[in-house]
Amino acid sequence: MSTERLARAAWVGLWVWASGLASAIVLAPLLADDLFVGRAATFAGFVVALGVLARGVGLGDGTAVLAEAAGAVACVTYALTPGTGILGVIPTPATLAQIGEILSGAGTHAQQYAPPVPPSPDLDAMLIGAVLALTLLTDAVAVWLGQAVLLGLVWIALYVTPATLVGDDLGIAGFVVSAIAFGGLVVATGPGARRRATSLAELDDDPPTPAGHQATAAAVTAVAIVGAVALAPVLPAATANLLSGTGGSGSGPGSGLTNPVLDMRRNLQEQSNSRMVTVTALDSAPRPRYVRLASLPSLEPDGWTLGDRVGASQPVSDGIPAAPGRDDELEAERARYTATVDPAFATRWLPHLYAPVSVSVGEAEDVQVDRRMLDISRLPDTGTFAGDTYQFASDLSSPTSTQLRLAPSSAITMSAYTRLPEDTPGVVTDRALEVVGNLQDPFDQALALQGWLREDGGFVYDVQSAPGSGMETMEAFLTDERVGYCEQFASAMAMMARALRIPARVAIGFLSGEQGSTDDSWIFRGTDMHAWPELYFAGIGWVGFEPTPGGSGYSPPSFEGGQGGDSSSDESGDAAQQPDEAEATTAPGQVSDSGAAPDGTAADGRRSYALLGLAALALVLLLVAPASIRVLRRRRRTQTRGAGPRAEAAWAEIADTAEDLGLGWDDGLSARAASAPLRARLSSAPDASAALTRIVTELERARYAAEAGDGTPWEDVVVVRDALIAGVDRRRRVRATVMPRSVLRTRSRDRGGDDEHSEVLSLQE
Repeated sequence: MSTERLARAAWVGLWVWASGLASAIVLAPLLADDLFVGRAATFAGFVVALGVLARGVGLGDGTAVLAEAAGAVACVTYALTPGTGILGVIPTPATLAQIGEILSGAGTHAQQYAPPVPPSPDLDAMLIGAVLALTLLTDAVAVWLGQAVLLGLVWIALYVTPATLVGDDLGIAGFVVSAIAFGGLVVATGPGARRRATSLAELDDDPPTPAGHQATAAAVTAVAIVGAVALAPVLPAATANLLSGTGGSGSGPGSGLTNPVLDMRRNLQEQSNSRMVTVTALDSAPRPRYVRLASLPSLEPDGWTLGDRVGASQPVSDGIPAAPGRDDELEAERARYTATVDPAFATRWLPHLYAPVSVSVGEAEDVQVDRRMLDISRLPDTGTFAGDTYQFASDLSSPTSTQLRLAPSSAITMSAYTRLPEDTPGVVTDRALEVVGNLQDPFDQALALQGWLREDGGFVYDVQSAPGSGMETMEAFLTDERVGYCEQFASAMAMMARALRIPARVAIGFLSGEQGSTDDSWIFRGTDMHAWPELYFAGIGWVGFEPTPGGSGYSPPSFEGGQGGDSSSDESGDAAQQPDEAEATTAPGQVSDSGAAPDGTAADGRRSYALLGLAALALVLLLVAPASIRVLRRRRRTQTRGAGPRAEAAWAEIADTAEDLGLGWDDGLSARAASAPLRARLSSAPDASAALTRIVTELERARYAAEAGDGTPWEDVVVVRDALIAGVDRRRRVRATVMPRSVLRTRSRDRGGDDEHSEVLSLQE
């Protein structure tokens, strides 16, 4: 097995595996958790390793792909359909039947929910299989066929699919992993990587060297990635800013919507007593609280916005998707209501309780539901819900504190909901870390933030305070002023949660109305309008919190079980908070009870698979970098043109080989003196000794004679290298391949090109 061939195969295999890892990360937002990414990356690594070994022993690319395919089949049989194969790895008809059941179960599960879909073993297995298939496709097209650029179309489709279904971009980490993987694959498998000259003479009439093309491709890839990452934050986005009052006016679904936040500000500050909505409970449904109008998932420098919702909605006549991220095993109560919107309340947002499962409303063909937010609205230019009476049903869940603490991390799948603008004041993160102290669990951290804003932070509720949730407003709110109303309290908790890598958004609607003419009817007025934060927990979905101080009459959720939307009453006040909340909360600027200052481990402890993928890729690149540099340097030398430069390149390769093998080398000696110890080692290999003599002779002629010789054939270099490598033990050979010492220095006569030739000419003169 040639070490050089194995190193080259490993280098290419690294990028094939990185492409498989990137595909898993790109697909991760489709699920509510990202646990399948680790398994998919492991299986893809095993499959690629088989291809590397096959190429390392000299088998062709086609055979290597077949070996990888066999490994993929074995992985699927052993891990995804256990107990169905011969010896656990050879598929049988039972294996195929089990795969059919997995695909059927995954399809059925996916059709029941809008992305991100709750966890499902069948769906995980299907995505793992998809990653393995994409890895095989990458190797076949990029390495075997040498057409890596064609994979660009596959990557575009792969990248667009989750963004379209989930409706959010994949974030910087997902983009960088994908871009590095694709760019590295193009560079590693391009024409310059596939061509190998058998002698230097063959390159005399060649166009610019393939190594130059590789360097150019690598540079273009790096510049493109850095440029995209740098420009992304400053490019305009198609968003509608609700909290800052700059709503859009487009004509597509989800754009040009009315602004409920402006209504909230006006009604709260003017203490408007206007009736807006009347809700009647049917079939003993719970009292309606937190009647929502819209969700604000995107945070911009001016405040919370609708985000880009184009293409994210579907007609309510097609049904309402299941609540994103909510496991179908989570206990919930189906509650039904009739509602009437006052004729004076011209809203395009339909008041309802989360999570809606059905709605019966007039002119339903003009009504749409957002698949991610489950907000219900009329299409632009089709009127409002003013004066409409309609019925809706919602599944009301009251998750327990135990369920919330057991929820797995969803940092990668919901990364769009953990983003903060670049100009976010540092006080947001600083206060968040101070408040949570050493708490590690996201739910405990959320309770600490809620308790600090409600009680321990010294905040005052005042509807006459300055409106808005822009960066300057929030900085003042969290530092000196500490006066505001629900808009600032909800925004502050959502921003601080994001600083802790907890997915968060803000909801707008009504809090708690007054009883109407009957025991089961409730009237919501302008003074009842409210904003509250919602935090995401995998398997449970979006959960509302109440950071607005208790003195204003708002009560926090109890999180102690029980169904319905009224898990706490107004009379319960702050007593409904968790018993350990005050103990867990650390006041800003103080040392926690343990005596240790907050150190940010709460925010740093949760790492998404995207960041793990970047770290793993960086580690692998660091480990293979020396060997890769050595291989590329040797390849560049084989492509040197001109007799003098070729002689210098051949001598530099001999010097590097001796240094890598630990044979000792002194650049200060003459060529004959430096080669003497090597001749002694080659005494039992006359062909190699003669080849070394020819290399030294050509070098001396190039340096000192009036005219250079014919140039050193690279075959002489190969003969000498092979003989020197064969003369040392295995430990030295492995070290020379994996960690070559010569990469730490650049030899003065190993520059190549015209500059080196000019130096040789100057010596001759």
